[in-house]
Amino acid sequence: MIRKRLLSGIAFITLALSACNDNDLTVGRSLTSATDVLTTTAATFNVTTRTVAVDSVVARTTECYYGRIKDPETGAYITSDFMSQFHILETFSIVPQDSVVSKENDMVVADSCEVVIYLEDAATFCDSLAAMKMRVTELSTPVEEGQTFYSNYDPAALGLLRSDGLSKSKMFTWQDLTVSDTERSGSDYYHNIRIPINESYTDKSGRTFKNFGTYILQQYYEHPEFFINSYKFIHNVFPGLFFEVTDGLGFYSKVPYAGIQIHYRTISNDSVYNTVTTLAGTSEVLQTSRITNENDILHRLANDNTCTYLKSPAGLFTEVTIPVDDIMQGHSNDSLLAASLAFSRINNEVHDKTSLTVPQHVLLVCKDSIDSFFSQLRLTDSKTSYTADYNATANTNQYVFNNISALITHLAKQKAEGQKTDAEWTTKNPDWNKMMLIPVHLEQVQSTSYGTTTTTTVGVEHDLSISSTRLVGGNDSNFPPITLSVVFGRYDK
Repeated sequence: MIRKRLLSGIAFITLALSACNDNDLTVGRSLTSATDVLTTTAATFNVTTRTVAVDSVVARTTECYYGRIKDPETGAYITSDFMSQFHILETFSIVPQDSVVSKENDMVVADSCEVVIYLEDAATFCDSLAAMKMRVTELSTPVEEGQTFYSNYDPAALGLLRSDGLSKSKMFTWQDLTVSDTERSGSDYYHNIRIPINESYTDKSGRTFKNFGTYILQQYYEHPEFFINSYKFIHNVFPGLFFEVTDGLGFYSKVPYAGIQIHYRTISNDSVYNTVTTLAGTSEVLQTSRITNENDILHRLANDNTCTYLKSPAGLFTEVTIPVDDIMQGHSNDSLLAASLAFSRINNEVHDKTSLTVPQHVLLVCKDSIDSFFSQLRLTDSKTSYTADYNATANTNQYVFNNISALITHLAKQKAEGQKTDAEWTTKNPDWNKMMLIPVHLEQVQSTSYGTTTTTTVGVEHDLSISSTRLVGGNDSNFPPITLSVVFGRYDK
């Protein structure tokens, strides 16, 4: 127990030590046993970085973005479309059929139906009155769980869109001028796009309904078993919608959720009420984003070796090479107690409304496991993956990873084990000591216990917002090199 406490204390203290070159620090015998002395060695090593352009990322997300803008930094055009399924709560229900007033030929019908896309505040560089055109199209088949889609996927080429199903175009602006200023300024108002879908609808069996809402209502009364959960609904009633930007420029917004609202009249206690049933596209069901970027511009930035870049969506990552061999040389019998690494941001020279948001969270993950990390919905394990938040204070302005000692130990062990059976292991695994720094969105929940609020990360996804920053690094940097500070410890008898 004494040794464990001592080790944790030393690890904590040495994180604050400034870099020194192989200075030995001896901890007195009074802190351990009469015969054990813990000797620590601190050192620093240079870390190399470069920018990597990526043409796509794993498309599954709980945060969808929609729109098309011209990147004010690069002039590149960025388009974000998305697909959404619709969620059915296990407690979902519609009033008994006898309570519905809206009927034709004794069959329940919907008076009207609409698709609604709710929007958050547009980016500062967007035009709130930019004229945009969109198209919403029914999927032909469910997008199954377990499949990995990337952000450059083409749903039409993959046969995911139903050619003879629901399809509707709509002109819109982010700021809907058909809504009064008073209503738009209300605290409960959400900017939204409403697409009426009141035309007759024909299902896959060839049966025609008054409108899409009528189809949903009649399916519910004929097959209530299809509405017991989202899986049954998606596979038997409606697989989802694809939302595509078809024209316009200057709009880009996060979409908290999309929904389908079905309006009809019901009666209760001799009074008639206007009733709405909503099907919501939320994080409980599958959502995927399609990002269209100009890769030639991204590659041009990636070739700038005076710095490295972080840029989203589906844009630029920073590759980090950890000098594992240099760090471990001469320390085969020592324990790596601490290893701290920080990436400093280069401040923008111009500050105005065209300035892009700085990525607020980054993921440091082994380069060869990026796809599996995101496609398998992993969380960080503090061994092969870590997250850091952007610290914007004037004397920091960094992404700091306080202790990645477990990562370095893991990489060294992985190499040693590989070379036991294959002398050419490092040649066959050229990325064995390479990490990737990636802008991410953290899905977090908060809980309060005894007056203390705890934030827990429950999901890590690619950041699909418009964000960008330059970091110190690159082969031709004018700044001091990035350094990794480490502390080793060993017990001497």
